[in-house]
Amino acid sequence: MCTINFNSIRKGIVLVCLLLTSSSVLFAQKSGFEKGISKNWQFGLNVGALSYWGDVSSPKDLSNQFKNGIALGYGVSLSKQISPIWGFNGNILIGNLNATKPFYSDGSSADLQFKSKLIEANINATLSFTNLIYGYKPNRMINAYGIIGFGLGNFEGSTTNYATGDIIRRFGYGSGKGISGYEVDGIANAGLGVNFRLHKQLYLNVESTMKFTGDDNLDGVVAGIKSDFYNYTSIGLIYKFSFNKGKKATTTNLDDKKGVKK
Repeated sequence: MCTINFNSIRKGIVLVCLLLTSSSVLFAQKSGFEKGISKNWQFGLNVGALSYWGDVSSPKDLSNQFKNGIALGYGVSLSKQISPIWGFNGNILIGNLNATKPFYSDGSSADLQFKSKLIEANINATLSFTNLIYGYKPNRMINAYGIIGFGLGNFEGSTTNYATGDIIRRFGYGSGKGISGYEVDGIANAGLGVNFRLHKQLYLNVESTMKFTGDDNLDGVVAGIKSDFYNYTSIGLIYKFSFNKGKKATTTNLDDKKGVKK
């Protein structure tokens, strides 16, 4: 069940944090990394593809999966680099989840269709593989990193039999405890990303994250896949804030400099 995914990722977070803490001690004094609460904040915008991989999907029929199982998503992020190799980010993701399942594994007709609106918020730890392996450089052109964390997903939609019109499951629409009555569920995240430096403060970002739900009942069907999950693969722009305080201008009394008596 999906609790295994949550427990595994939770243990992974603890191990990553221990690794990050020990690595930070090793790199902190040699890297020249700028420290401070106002340093290394970044804001990002992204857009990408959401693909659903639950029981109402066709993992063995990739043609159907890519035709009917992909929908648009977009989001915003705020992140801070704590040390040369680790940081954290918060994200808000909005989009849709779609999937169809024409047949069950035994070949019998399924005729299932899943559709859901999605509003997700999450917070994650990030690990820079590039800085961990090659050391920190402030102007490095490419940075590859890993992601692991948790969030809350808000869902509103239904699973139907598209041949008969029967509703298998309907969720949200004011009946849930999430945003605007959406159904809310815990999400565990794990993914990879790459930043490409375009300018001193501007980066191109490519990221792909797997998102596991807290149970196996999002689509209302239990038929082989032990957990409902989805993937978000995006491309975006990240802006790095600069809060450097300007140096105060100093003035010189020309009369004093020249030794002119007043």
